[in-house]
Amino acid sequence: MVMLLFLALLYAGLLLYYATGWRKSGSEPASAFPQHLPSVTILIPARNEAPNLPALLNFLKSQHYHPIEPVQSGGYSPLHRRGAGGKVEYARSEVLPSRGEVETILINDHSTDDTSAIATVAGVRAISLPEGCTGKKAALTAGISEAKGDIIVNTDADCTMGPHWLQHLVAPFALEEVQMVAGPVVMENGRGFLAAFQAIDMLGMQCLTGGAIARRQALLCNGANLAYRKEAFEQVKGFEGISSQASGDDVLLMHKMLHKWPGTLRFSNSPEAVVATKFEQSLGKLWHQRLRWVSKTSKMRTPETALLMGTAWLLHVALLLGMAVAWWMPELAWIPAAAFLLKVIPEWWCVHLAARQLRVPLPALWLLPAQLVYIPYVAVVGFLGNFVRYRWKGRSLR
Repeated sequence: MVMLLFLALLYAGLLLYYATGWRKSGSEPASAFPQHLPSVTILIPARNEAPNLPALLNFLKSQHYHPIEPVQSGGYSPLHRRGAGGKVEYARSEVLPSRGEVETILINDHSTDDTSAIATVAGVRAISLPEGCTGKKAALTAGISEAKGDIIVNTDADCTMGPHWLQHLVAPFALEEVQMVAGPVVMENGRGFLAAFQAIDMLGMQCLTGGAIARRQALLCNGANLAYRKEAFEQVKGFEGISSQASGDDVLLMHKMLHKWPGTLRFSNSPEAVVATKFEQSLGKLWHQRLRWVSKTSKMRTPETALLMGTAWLLHVALLLGMAVAWWMPELAWIPAAAFLLKVIPEWWCVHLAARQLRVPLPALWLLPAQLVYIPYVAVVGFLGNFVRYRWKGRSLR
């Protein structure tokens, strides 16, 4: 029981550390591009995404990729405004320089539906992976080899975004030392417990992502909203050394770049940079998705990742054991109760901070039920994800 309290205190301290980092992220406006924007290639790895693709392509066509009005000396440009928490937001200049060069490439991973045809009709270049070459990392590698842009932007076929998404995601590259920018990902609005559980979980991950990057660390990022320099990808030799994992095209690449260029990562916490993705609509699909996410943790070897994820898993296992002991020894029930509070209060704060900054609704009524499910969920998935196979896009992987 003493170990349970120790783990709870350590976990709470880590979350508070990253939550305060989140509050610092984006507190200073990124340098704006003057009259020139870097060329961008947007990559969409896709397998059987015909139902989702038209919406994404329409959102990409509506992008306003123009320079953001720079901050003037002695104050803020009249085109800036203060957003939530007093943070600076950017407004698009009324006198627009020429639009930056943007190309979109869809990489078809052996789809059996009309994925490629839909992209072609929409005027998007579509390439197909050759026989024997499969998976998201292979698709991204193929797309990057064909890309003309200086900046590679990754997103998924089931995503949607606002018209200024690209503009705000790419803005930090105005600083020459920046090699990679992670963007926020949230769940589309949904109803019921399953949608709320995923929305809460994703908001917590955004807080950890932004907070860690503000602390010059690399915990998480999401390949649905990620940008990096093409030259940087080539210099770290792409996915070489991490290709054995089917998952990890995002965070494992981030770790490689952080190792080569410490302090060169950024997180765009602007609401304009948000990408919304669809939530899984069945427990079975959610189970396999989370097994896929956990499967890459064995390759995450940064000390901060090992400390947080190891502490989180041990705490949730210890909480389950502590609750079992308290059932037979009620006089000790205060210990798992105290540990539960030490866990949920900083978690709720993290979720609240992310929801407020990103301006997305927080399903507050589901917070407590989600916590009760989260304890066995983390204990079980955190263990099995390193060993069992999962299904993704009709394939059995590990």
